[in-house]
Amino acid sequence: MTTRSQEFALKKTSNSRRPDYEKASGKTTRMDHWNLHCIRLKCMTKSVHRTHPPNKHPTKKRINMEALFGIVGKDFVLTASDRTSARSIVIMKHGEDKSRELNKHTLMLYTGESGDTVQFAEYIQRNIQLYGIRNGIPLSVHATANFTRRELAESLRSRNPYHVSVLIAGTDPKTGKPELYWLDYLGAMVKMNFAAHGYASYFCMSTMDRYWKEDLSVEEAISLLKKCIAELKTRFIAQLPEFMVKVVDKDGVREIQL
Repeated sequence: MTTRSQEFALKKTSNSRRPDYEKASGKTTRMDHWNLHCIRLKCMTKSVHRTHPPNKHPTKKRINMEALFGIVGKDFVLTASDRTSARSIVIMKHGEDKSRELNKHTLMLYTGESGDTVQFAEYIQRNIQLYGIRNGIPLSVHATANFTRRELAESLRSRNPYHVSVLIAGTDPKTGKPELYWLDYLGAMVKMNFAAHGYASYFCMSTMDRYWKEDLSVEEAISLLKKCIAELKTRFIAQLPEFMVKVVDKDGVREIQL
């Protein structure tokens, strides 16, 4: 009979000879299988993590030299957008209209990537108009803003997200109550009394907070807008020479001159 120490010595000798035997016979060990498994998992992880194209990630910050404004008055909403269409350091066009009339009492202003803005604005405009034709009643401003926010949120989770931020302004045709909604390209939505998009918001939000009050008249809202534009011309490095100003009230959407 073998003792305990002899059994341990035999076991150690057999284990030490095992790798040489498997190497000579062409067999692979458990460690080799484990290393191969780790390599496969690493390759799979690299391929799974890239869910968006590398040049169009939804959270990539874009330099926005455009300006949008919205000011809620007593029974109207005053909106303004710059009329410059630019790409990088090149101005492509003057006289651009960065707004779409969704229905008689609702207006949408947009800013962002040039191709995305026009495509998204026309898509929202035609869907809102189609709803009114099918059901015989137009969507309210609140419903329009929620529909737009949902479209932005769904595109954010796709492979081709829209880089578009919007302001939706309108009035209730029955009560005449004005409403203004701020939406960004990440799908956030806030109802506000005054709002701005682009770098203009860094310069003008404090001015609007200082001078805005309830029951603003059209003349007072225009005066506040002029203060914001003057602040931009004084402090902002990029010059925005021309703005398109529109008023949304119970009578519809109309353009005014500053």
